[in-house]
Amino acid sequence: AGQGLPTMYGLVGRGSPVCSKCILALLACLPLVLTSSVHDVPTLEAFRMFEYDEKGQQYGSKKSTVNMLAVQASSSQCSRRIVVADLKDLSADYVVKLFVERSAGGLLAILPQDMDIENPEQRSKWLEVEASLSRMRVNAPVYFAFEGNQTENLKRMLESNPGEVQLSASGLLSSSKATSVQAANFQGWLPGRGGGEESSSTRPIIAVVAHYDTLGVAPELAVGMDSNGSGMMALLQLAKLFSKLYSSKRQQGMYDIIFVLTGAGKSDFAGTKHWLEHTDSRVLDRVEFVLCLDSIGYGDKLYIHTSKQKSKDSVPSVAKLWDVLRSTAEDMNIPLEIVRKKVNLSDFSWEHEQFSRKDILAVTISRHSTHRADFRSSILDRKLDVEALKKNILFVGNVMAKVVYDMKKPLAVFEGSLSLNSAFLEAWAHELARTPRMLQY
Repeated sequence: AGQGLPTMYGLVGRGSPVCSKCILALLACLPLVLTSSVHDVPTLEAFRMFEYDEKGQQYGSKKSTVNMLAVQASSSQCSRRIVVADLKDLSADYVVKLFVERSAGGLLAILPQDMDIENPEQRSKWLEVEASLSRMRVNAPVYFAFEGNQTENLKRMLESNPGEVQLSASGLLSSSKATSVQAANFQGWLPGRGGGEESSSTRPIIAVVAHYDTLGVAPELAVGMDSNGSGMMALLQLAKLFSKLYSSKRQQGMYDIIFVLTGAGKSDFAGTKHWLEHTDSRVLDRVEFVLCLDSIGYGDKLYIHTSKQKSKDSVPSVAKLWDVLRSTAEDMNIPLEIVRKKVNLSDFSWEHEQFSRKDILAVTISRHSTHRADFRSSILDRKLDVEALKKNILFVGNVMAKVVYDMKKPLAVFEGSLSLNSAFLEAWAHELARTPRMLQY
């Protein structure tokens, strides 16, 4: 640095290539190749911002190569330089001006090790930054790194040697577009009293559905514990409980129960659409109602999202479902609000809307009052409240039990050996917290 040569600092990156839809990489980890020939160059692990095309629009960071001087967030010289900024120094307005007005060469955002930001103002501020970035087309590389010894060392170098620290990395990933997207659905079926799955029975069906994929501004960091890890965990726990119940013929209900984990939930619930298109129409005709589970890992209040379906208004099963939902919420002292919204076929907001377009009665149970909640697609979504999740699972389980056993008053169904298993949920929470689930393409 004293001889006027820039100090080299290598980025070891993780990220994803371009995708044709908003379905991003699952554990796509490829190393950056350092361009410097200098030995012992300090390196920093970073995570690339997403990049995708959707409905003719381009979003995200269009470049991955980094080979430029690094500057602090306070620097007045950002053109053709990568700005290194702490999360607390970022705002939606700053990010927009950084790329639109100041022509920054790139951004390296430093994230706190504990992403569970307790300060409501700081949390809201970051959600706005993330939402702003997600809507932008950035013609520059954008990376994220966690604070630690490496980032502190980089910031010290920037402070003591302004204009002399160069970040250098290249050859990250291919930029070719995906021509097809592959996602998997997983289905389990519990036959009710009177026959097996393949019988020609006319037994009605209850379906429990949840998508398992996630979305966030950096694919490698999008673990989606609440959205929709909580829905996935709830479905698996309910499948486990009702499997125990149905294992005894004396305890089998008069309904078949189908459990479906769907892929591509963050892309207009394409996995749900695929399941509907490839399921026998005779099975779909037997579906009395569908319970979709989305973001139920926090909160004391639940929202029941449903679609306006005139053809269903006078069907007895509709009144039955609303009655069971309301009475169960009252029994458990859970505030409940029903939100009705017309389906937009060009932009599905909730998973139940895919069923509504097929004229199947369906609802989404969520802690969010609107699909626009920023937390549903945030890299901050890294924890959940297991006790709140257990209560919400019990609510769904009691709704199902009331229907399949034709119970007018709540009975102690989920007790003893049928109690919710905290160890089961905590084990899944531990696994999901370290597993990004943006779909591979």
